Amino acid sequence: MDEVTSADVNKAAFTRGSAGSRDYDEQPVDEFLDRLAATLDGNDDVTAAEVRAADFPRAAGKRGYAPDQVHAFLDKVAATLEARATP
Repeated sequence: MDEVTSADVNKAAFTRGSAGSRDYDEQPVDEFLDRLAATLDGNDDVTAAEVRAADFPRAAGKRGYAPDQVHAFLDKVAATLEARATP
């Protein structure tokens, strides 16, 4: 598996669903992605366990990010963090 970089996190894009769907609210996801990019650059300390446990509020009455795509990407970030933590 290729290591995920902060540049990968910064350019991550997810499909947006229709209004009223069960998608994630974009703002909390984007804020978490900012923390992940900072972590990958050594400027924050999000752990792989925190990434795997991440959950986000649903987009109430507006379009949001597809949860399956968000979690597939987060799995890649978590694997990168786990690989970095392994001596």
